[in-house]
Amino acid sequence: MALDGDGFRDRSVRRSCRPRARRLRHIGPAFAEDPVRVLRIARFAARFAEFTVAPETAALMRGMADSGEIDALVPERVWAELSRGLMEKAPARMIAVLRESGALARLLLNLTGCGACRSALNTTRRSIRACI
Repeated sequence: MALDGDGFRDRSVRRSCRPRARRLRHIGPAFAEDPVRVLRIARFAARFAEFTVAPETAALMRGMADSGEIDALVPERVWAELSRGLMEKAPARMIAVLRESGALARLLLNLTGCGACRSALNTTRRSIRACI
C-alpha cells in the first residue's frame, strides 16, 4: 500500500493516531491479539514525538508485557521494528515508550538469542544506552 500525505498506510492506523488530541491509541480489542502492535505504537511515538500514548493504550501495553505476550515475538521481527524506530526522527521516544510499558527489557532479552540481531544490537548499543 502507498502512504498518503500524512505518512499513514491505511485507515486503521490513521484512526489510531488522533491529530487534534495528539494521542496514539488503540482502536479496538484486536490490539491485544498481536504483540507486534506494542512495537508499532512505540515506533509511531518515535515518528510523531509530539504525540503521547493514550493512558488506556499504555495500560494495555503494560498488561501485554507483564503477561509475557511480548516473549512470543521472534527476534528477527523485534529487530525489524526496533531498527525502523531507531531511524525515525525521535528514536529516544520509542525507547522511552517501550521502557514505560515494561516491554523494553523483555524485548532486549529476546534479541540476545539471535546471532544476527545480537550483532546488530551490539553496533547500536551506545545509542540505546544514551536513550535509556
